[in-house]
Amino acid sequence: MKKIIILIGITLISSFLFAKEKKINCESTLAKLKPECNFIGSGVKNLKKFSSKHKTVGETLGIEKKEKSTKKTLREFSEENKTLGQTFKNIKKKFKKNNDN
Repeated sequence: MKKIIILIGITLISSFLFAKEKKINCESTLAKLKPECNFIGSGVKNLKKFSSKHKTVGETLGIEKKEKSTKKTLREFSEENKTLGQTFKNIKKKFKKNNDN
């Protein structure tokens, strides 16, 4: 009985060692469809790694969210900016105001 248990133990240990050293075979046509073997699968893996670090475009580019974000309705915007010239003037004023601060 001890011989059988020892024999089973040795075969299990050796099978675990060979299972860890498993190499990816990308030679056959069907094997090339595996994600590990093709270019798209490896790209998806890299994208998943990247997206786990950066959740939004703002986080990726380092853009901080402004605290006071007042959205105007179209009616309010059109009342302030009647013409294109007036719109450009208002944008320049806001730009100067932000640069002065």
